[in-house]
Amino acid sequence: MVANEKDIIHHIHRQFATLAELANKSTVSFNKIQVHRFRVQTKKLRAFLRLLQANPSQKKKLKIPRKIKKIYEVAGEIRNIQNHRSWIHDYFQNKKIPKTYLAMLRKKLDENKQEMRDKSHGEIFFNKERKEIIHRLARIKDQSCIDTFFEEKKQTIGTILAEEKSDAVLHALRKTLKDLDYNKKWLSQSSEFNEWKSEFVMKDLIDLLGSHQDFTIHEIFLSADETAQLNGTDKMLIEEAYRAASENKATIKEKILLKLASFETLESSHYFH
Repeated sequence: MVANEKDIIHHIHRQFATLAELANKSTVSFNKIQVHRFRVQTKKLRAFLRLLQANPSQKKKLKIPRKIKKIYEVAGEIRNIQNHRSWIHDYFQNKKIPKTYLAMLRKKLDENKQEMRDKSHGEIFFNKERKEIIHRLARIKDQSCIDTFFEEKKQTIGTILAEEKSDAVLHALRKTLKDLDYNKKWLSQSSEFNEWKSEFVMKDLIDLLGSHQDFTIHEIFLSADETAQLNGTDKMLIEEAYRAASENKATIKEKILLKLASFETLESSHYFH
């Protein structure tokens, strides 16, 4: 980017166009892949706006518009239920399945689908939201927003690596790495980012952190508070599934901690400061 404003505005136009297309497809079919792609596209736009916000001249706040955020949040609930139902089916396979629990999930899924339709208000274009973002965009004079954004994210990672690795901390690490990954097209113009990226391999860690978050969500669905009304066979099956989810999550966390341990020398070096 030494920062070609035409490229930036063109990128914003494309981001919003893709977002509207995926939102419309998602609210019609609720296809698992389409819902996921809509969520990812929203995250890409959010990450890019955070990059632009790092411009010293950017005084007005750049953030995901409220309408998009509302649809995104409901789409997240839908995706979580879809993923969880798939995992439950995969886990039990040919064994007896918790039918009452699956019926509960189906009801919850249908409710969220209707909520997403309601928040969409028919066909989606996001034209108003796109124009508002471009209107709020400050003039970009140099590459400083890239350098500032990368420095902020690098410091955030350094802080996270020094903390106790709770579920929330690991999720925060994943979100920070994803912000960098989504903006790598622009960040790759920084030699410091390219050097850092070669040392701190993101993809494997992002994938592990994503799996860890998936099993955290499985635990939440399967928790006693969420399944209190179940009894008999379904209750025993759900307790079994909860134990399996927790064991899988613990195994993944061990792999994450091993990978993070290999970055200890980087943490104490200039890479995170």
